[in-house]
Amino acid sequence: MNEEVRVLVNEGLFYDNLLKLVDLCDARFDTNPSVYGSLSHVFQKLSDEYDGQAILTERYETIRRALQAPMHNLLIAAEEDEPHIIDRLDDVWRAFRGVSY
Repeated sequence: MNEEVRVLVNEGLFYDNLLKLVDLCDARFDTNPSVYGSLSHVFQKLSDEYDGQAILTERYETIRRALQAPMHNLLIAAEEDEPHIIDRLDDVWRAFRGVSY
């Protein structure tokens, strides 16, 4: 179920993928609102920052390094119905806050 989202996150959080990820997360919202609503919000905020424009490579790499692993771990936790999923969600929010302006 999360395979397509995980693949896009692993490919990279660049503008075109972010737009696809927002749509995918919005479509999955009812299956797990906490996870997919949060991810959709993060992806939307990042796509707003990119605004279809190129961003500095250093900024992109900072975002990628901070968010890819926590997002991947959250998606696995959601798929496996892990009892500590809230901890994985918290990790994503902490990482996002760390790279937010």
